Parts: sequence; structure tokens; C-alpha cells
Amino acid sequence: MKSFNDLLEARAGAALASLVLLTFIASACGAGGARKAGGDAAPAPEVFQRYCATCHGQGGEGRQLGTVRVPSFKSDFVVKLTDEQLYKWIADGGSNMPSYKNTLDEEQMRALVKHVRDLQSKP
Repeated sequence: MKSFNDLLEARAGAALASLVLLTFIASACGAGGARKAGGDAAPAPEVFQRYCATCHGQGGEGRQLGTVRVPSFKSDFVVKLTDEQLYKWIADGGSNMPSYKNTLDEEQMRALVKHVRDLQSKP
């Protein structure tokens, strides 16, 4: 039988592994990039490729990243979000998704909402 200290060390190791995985996912998904200056905002497809496609896939199909399932943009959950709810999700993050309000400006985030809706309309 394992001692209390062995169990504590095992839990600490599992917690550390989870933290490392979440940090990797956040960095792979583009969190912490530079904010675009005023009038030279990149077009939504370019912003999507830089910040979103790593986790969500090129066409928003979603994917499995370790133990995290990144949803497809065509999933009922995402389709049922209002534009404002989707914008808030991009800005504030949620579940395992990082926040982009300190990375992208409002115009870029609103353009991403439109881009997600465009991807949803494709077969």
C-alpha cells in the first residue's frame, strides 16, 4: 500500500503535468501575441490562421489536443452562440481557451466572429 507522501507526490506530479499541458495549449493557440496597431489590422483569415487554426483547425473543424477536445465551429454548442456570446468567448476565453482581449483589438475580434460564421456556412 502506498504511503500518504507517495500519494501526495503522485497528485502533485499529475497537477504539474496538467499545468504544463495547458500552458502548451495556450501558447500553441497563439495567446500572448502582439496587438495590431490602429489602422493596419490584419484581415480576419490571417488573424484566424495565426491565433485560432492551431487549435480549431484550418476550417474550424475542431480537434483533440491531449485531453482537451477543441469544439468544431459547426457543433451545436458553437452554432447556437449569438455573435455577442462568441465575441465574449474570444475576448475573455473560457474552458481551456485563452483570452484574446489583450492580444487582439475589438475590430479584429468582431471580424473573427464574422469569419467563424463564414466557416460555419461552408459545407
